[in-house]
Amino acid sequence: MRTGRRGQLALGAPRWRLAPARGGAGRLLLFALTGALVAPAARAVQDVVITTGPPSGLYHPLGLAIGEVLDGVAGGAVFKAHVATSPGSAANLRRLVRGEAQFAIVQGDVLYLATAGSPAFPEPLGSVRALAVLYPEAVHLIARRQAGIRTIDDLRGKRVAVGEEGSGTALTVRGLLQAAGLGLQALQARRVAPAAMLAELAAGTLDAGFVVSAVGAPALVELFERTECTLAPLVGGGLQGVIETTPYLYPSTIPPGTYPGQREPVATAGMDAILVTTEEAPADLVYEVVAQLHRHAGSLAARLPSGVAVLPGGAVERLPVALHLGAMSYYRAEGQLERPLRVHVGVFVRDVWGLDIKHGSWSADFEIWFKWRGRLDADNDAFDFDLINGVILERTRTDVERLGGWTRVVYRVRAEMRASFLLHNYPFDTQALSIQIEHPSMTTRELLLVPDQFVGSDIRNLRKTGYAPGLKIGDWEVYDVGERVLEHTYPSDFGSLIEPGGGSRYARYVFAIALKRHLWSYLLKFSIPLVLIALMSYAVFFMHPEAYETQILVIIWVLFTAVEFHIYQSENLPEIGYMVTADMFFIWTYVAVLLLLVATLVRHHIYTHTERARAEEAVRGITRAGRLLYPLVFFGPIAALIAWSR
Repeated sequence: MRTGRRGQLALGAPRWRLAPARGGAGRLLLFALTGALVAPAARAVQDVVITTGPPSGLYHPLGLAIGEVLDGVAGGAVFKAHVATSPGSAANLRRLVRGEAQFAIVQGDVLYLATAGSPAFPEPLGSVRALAVLYPEAVHLIARRQAGIRTIDDLRGKRVAVGEEGSGTALTVRGLLQAAGLGLQALQARRVAPAAMLAELAAGTLDAGFVVSAVGAPALVELFERTECTLAPLVGGGLQGVIETTPYLYPSTIPPGTYPGQREPVATAGMDAILVTTEEAPADLVYEVVAQLHRHAGSLAARLPSGVAVLPGGAVERLPVALHLGAMSYYRAEGQLERPLRVHVGVFVRDVWGLDIKHGSWSADFEIWFKWRGRLDADNDAFDFDLINGVILERTRTDVERLGGWTRVVYRVRAEMRASFLLHNYPFDTQALSIQIEHPSMTTRELLLVPDQFVGSDIRNLRKTGYAPGLKIGDWEVYDVGERVLEHTYPSDFGSLIEPGGGSRYARYVFAIALKRHLWSYLLKFSIPLVLIALMSYAVFFMHPEAYETQILVIIWVLFTAVEFHIYQSENLPEIGYMVTADMFFIWTYVAVLLLLVATLVRHHIYTHTERARAEEAVRGITRAGRLLYPLVFFGPIAALIAWSR
């Protein structure tokens, strides 16, 4: 494997060649019709191969129909289509990149795994391009009724056909079994061709088998008519999550009554049968091929079961690889690619520093990546973005990667960020540091941002993969991480010539780190001054009533100390027009000190205006009550406020 221009994978696949003649070597296939235009009388019939599947499946008859269509692409005098059988999708792709075929019908999952790289395709086939989604397929898990197989878990220890070696079914089944927590070693796995599998199910030498086919395929209908078989749903374990998040799969249902004896709908995995070629195919010819397929959709449908959607509209949006440029031109001309481009976005935060609650600012060092399938612009090797809630100090593109029609661009960013912090619950507040991204010019009609949640077969765990391990943010700790995409509407049209007068809508990606304070260390720093204030004021109850002036001076000192501490705490906060929880602490401190002042005045008045013996007895009672109740009066409400705030 070598790296070509702008890092694109160039596999060194041979150019399009003539199919090998029956008695000799192949010749170079010039699909550009130059020779035909220069010397029409000397047109030569050139052979092209469409590789399909086994004769018993649907790929082969569909390939024959496609061959009939392609024979007439240029008046029937430029090339002749030959349809070849094969074990299945994996073999088709290998033939294609070796130049042994010019078109191939493949399953969507095999196509993705081949172009993205997998154990079955350790060297990714980056030159493969899609022409059209031919029809949707579904995974059928067929079991003999006597085998007692109701879910995929029941396959343990059973005789199960898992697809012929080199077939798309074999790769599909392997992935689904792994998602369900099974492996081939847990089964009595048998690798047989589809026709042999159906025969063995009928004969009872197999308990179950997997088939990837259009819903209602005649061979399957016949099997259910003459044998006691049932369909098992693909549910349970991690199957549903994998089906919903894997790029080449989607949830599908086999309707009730599709097969004899089937009374209930069966949940399963869907994928697409796709016609592919290589990027070397001339764009003008591919355009004409795709156009002819759509013009003759009826003849293709005649080779498939009744009711199966042929060339389903909008299906090109779910292709697992890039469209060939010729096919892209056709779909754009027909208005089938007017949907916005989906760009997957992810963030990894390396460092955060300078968090300043008072001024609503902080600084960040992070990496952000963008992934999309197809072409964003002419160069297709950069993604422009605005940082909505900050100023970018430094932006460096660190990586550009292309594989299987996808492009990934990574940027390293250092930025000064702005934030509006809500402080009603200070110092028990939680805060969020967000990174907000928009494209500067492309509205939601052209581009959608999507959180890049999929990692392999798992959902990305942002608590583990969203920021650097051990990230320190002052006296805060990270307690949650999240991401979402909002649609932000601006009231201005920014002078648009295309959509004047209306608000402009942009997709906004928001990555947020939720923070909470290291509370106990903060409370320790906060409580020490309060405890000192409480102890100094508590000392009044240990002074004789005659030391009245000293008691008043202590109370005044305590009151001024509390006010100074309150002012110091407020200086760490921005100018806000509401009270925070810390203010409530100080207000109650003032109340407690004022109650102490009242108790001191009452005690002095009794001592100086009452008969001596009675005065001393009353003062002792007040003093004992004060010593007992004052700590509760001072700290009790504060403790309750702390518990309530948390």
